[in-house]
Amino acid sequence: SRRENTESRRAQALAVLGLWFIATFTLFSAMATKFHHYIFPAIPPAAMLAGLALHDLLQPRAERSVRALALGALLSALAALCWVIAAGGYFGDLRGVLPANLPTAQLVSWGPQHALPHWASLIWLAAGLGAFYLAMRLQRDQWLSAGPLANAGAAGALLVGAVLCAFVGRDMTWSTGQRPAGQERLIQLFIYKYDRPFPDYLDYRAVFAGFAMVFVAMCLLGMFQRLRPIAMQSLIGLALLYCAYDLNVYMLDLTPHWGQRELIDRYYAERSGPKEPLLAWQMNWKGENYYTGNHVAAFQSLDNKQITEYISKHKGTRAFFILEHQRLTRFDRMLGNREVVRLTNERDCNKFILVSAQL
Repeated sequence: SRRENTESRRAQALAVLGLWFIATFTLFSAMATKFHHYIFPAIPPAAMLAGLALHDLLQPRAERSVRALALGALLSALAALCWVIAAGGYFGDLRGVLPANLPTAQLVSWGPQHALPHWASLIWLAAGLGAFYLAMRLQRDQWLSAGPLANAGAAGALLVGAVLCAFVGRDMTWSTGQRPAGQERLIQLFIYKYDRPFPDYLDYRAVFAGFAMVFVAMCLLGMFQRLRPIAMQSLIGLALLYCAYDLNVYMLDLTPHWGQRELIDRYYAERSGPKEPLLAWQMNWKGENYYTGNHVAAFQSLDNKQITEYISKHKGTRAFFILEHQRLTRFDRMLGNREVVRLTNERDCNKFILVSAQL
């Protein structure tokens, strides 16, 4: 009776969570603009459903060795990391930061040309296999066996997951003549103006390919009941590693190109004091206001009447300007014969530039 009650409550919880997720996801899909925070109401039910599914796939026993499980989980995650390095390194440079002043013709080919040596990829592959095998040996008596029906359902679900991961990996690693390139798709979950340029010196195709291939491999390994618990542990570890990579590498690399913090910091480092002002020319992005505590002279008008009056009243003052790269030629014409010193370049920020001039 207790087991029946537990199963009944579980079924009710699954139904509620499923309806919650479907309703919130449908509402998000119907919206014209899709900011990343709009999908947040669908995240809690999705996370809980994923947790329940993983619990079933792991098939834990009631009595388990905590030490064996912890060490096995660590080895499983280590195996996933080794395989990401092996697969990604086989296809190209894992860091994906191209050298400065690289010719345009080599921007696409540089990453694949700097892959790991084949022997190094094989060593990482073998290290991953060794860690996976040790995890299996440590935890061989820690898991329950599933029935034929449950096993078939889990295998089918994991096969679907492998196919979906394969398509997502393809979309994130392909580069064609049209935008967006695969590696742009992730940042487009956090922005709304999709035509803004992506930094041309960053190439994440190899590492994204590595993560995608291992995700697919873990789903396929999980189809086999004996390998499923360790494969699911590796899958969880891989998901955590991918999250850490996105937050601490990908997003940190791209943040300067979609913001102004680094340019404003450079202004404060370059100026001799508050008497050397910062002017925002034909900008309305509000970062110039936020990062200066609103201590910025903003000139949004396209007719330049206000900024011309400002310059005439502050002759002889050294001033700093923040503007978009595409407006730099017109800015030079507006200042006439005054020397404009470029303090940043497109590698610092490919959308905005900081310059100085003597008014």
